[in-house]
Amino acid sequence: MDPLEEAKHIKNIAVLSKEATIEYEELIKENEQVKNENARLLQDKHEALQKVKEFHRVSQLVVEEVSAMQNHLEIEKSCRENAEVLATKLNKDNKNLKRISAMYMAQLGKEVVPLDLTSDEDSDVNTSSDKESRCVSEECQKQISELRDKLVSILEEKKELSFQLENLKSHWEDMNEKLQEEKERNTALTTKAVEQNEVLSKYNKVSALAVEEYEDMEQSLELEKDLRNKAESFAHEMLVEQKKLKRQSQFLMEKIVPSEQLLEALREVVVLTGTIENERIRHKQEMEDKEEQLKNLPMKKEMIALLKRLDLLEEDKKELELKCKISEQRGNDLKHTIDELQKQIHLAANPQPPPPPPPPPLPPPSTTTSNPLKNLMALVYKRQQASRSYNVSGTEKDSSNTLGGSLEDLKQQAVDEMMERIKKGVNLRKVKHTDRPPVFMRKSQESAVQELKGMLKSSKAGTLTTVKEVTEENELERILRVRKASTENNVNHGKSFGSSRGTMGMMSQSMPTLNTGNEFIRKGFNRTHLKRELSKNANPKTPLPNSGPSQEEGDDCSSLNNL
Repeated sequence: MDPLEEAKHIKNIAVLSKEATIEYEELIKENEQVKNENARLLQDKHEALQKVKEFHRVSQLVVEEVSAMQNHLEIEKSCRENAEVLATKLNKDNKNLKRISAMYMAQLGKEVVPLDLTSDEDSDVNTSSDKESRCVSEECQKQISELRDKLVSILEEKKELSFQLENLKSHWEDMNEKLQEEKERNTALTTKAVEQNEVLSKYNKVSALAVEEYEDMEQSLELEKDLRNKAESFAHEMLVEQKKLKRQSQFLMEKIVPSEQLLEALREVVVLTGTIENERIRHKQEMEDKEEQLKNLPMKKEMIALLKRLDLLEEDKKELELKCKISEQRGNDLKHTIDELQKQIHLAANPQPPPPPPPPPLPPPSTTTSNPLKNLMALVYKRQQASRSYNVSGTEKDSSNTLGGSLEDLKQQAVDEMMERIKKGVNLRKVKHTDRPPVFMRKSQESAVQELKGMLKSSKAGTLTTVKEVTEENELERILRVRKASTENNVNHGKSFGSSRGTMGMMSQSMPTLNTGNEFIRKGFNRTHLKRELSKNANPKTPLPNSGPSQEEGDDCSSLNNL
């Protein structure tokens, strides 16, 4: 081979080697550059990964914030529902406030969001431009694009969430303000309601007290009216009874001389009627004064005055009731005495025929049938003549002594028994006031008076003077026996009815009259015996004068009535 060709070939190889070395050097430089770029890309990758991690961490934080916001939203929803339930009455105000809040929220959203978006977009563009300038590989581009998309979505979500947070915060603040306002209103309303309830309770208490006081006043006024009506009716009755008693007393005064007790009773009746009239007039004046004072005075003064007057009226009522009871008792006693006096006058004016005497022993059969009464009286006269032939005066004295002694013994026995009953203690009981005396007392008195009147009439008759002179002593003995039985009945009746105050009072009042009656009876019998002896000595066939029997009748009637 030629050297030239070999030199050319060597030169060519040297040139190629030089070119290869240059290219190698260039490749080494490029390799170094690539290595540097790889290192830089790795660094960028590491930085991107760190940023991704940071973004992931931020996204987690955002998610947590979103969950917290959702919880807050749920809480706010519940609060909102409660607020809507509580604020049903204020729907119009809430709607207006919601509209206003929505308007403000829209305005705030338009002003705030674009600024954030522009700033975020600029930062994203800068980062993307840096990344594009730095990285060229497809994988990096894909990752970078994905990361960019994620970042954009995350940023959008973040912006939306931030916007929602701001809206929710503003809404929450508005709702809090509304709740506070509603709470303040509720507290004000509750305070007003409490104050009104307290005022109402006070008014209720005052009204209840006023109603009670008014009811008490009405009751007291009704009681006063009832008492006034009763007092007026009682006064009217007392006036009517007083008029009746005056008429009866005038009638009695015309016929008989009134006793001291009756005069005293009438005086007491007059005094009592006068006092009752004065009390009635005073009560009327007091009632009129009280009515005027009730109309004029205020409520408090009226209550105080009415309470005091009620106490005074109760005391006056008690006194009037006592006076009424006393006057009723006295009126009943006066009625009783007047009835007895009227009966005595009636009996004295209209005497009844005496009861038939006990049948005498049967006379022997007589042949004459002209007048059996004369024959019977003749036989009795003969027997009396035979019995009186021994000692007429002695028997008369003995009979008078025995009669006086028997009456004194009966009287003393009755008094002793009454005193023993009083000492031992008698269970007194209240007896109803009766205007009429007991039946058997009246019967005994009437029978005794009728027997005396029959005896006096028989003594006045002039047909059988001799026979009546003979049988006078027998009639007197019979009358004395009847009187003895009547006194025993009276004593037994006093024992049985001695528990009552009225009977005790009547017995205590009638004790002196019993003594006087017994003395009158003794004196009357002594006078009759003396007059009969004188008349027998002077003219045995003439009857006794009328003056004696009339006096004896009056004495016997008074004594029997007192018994």
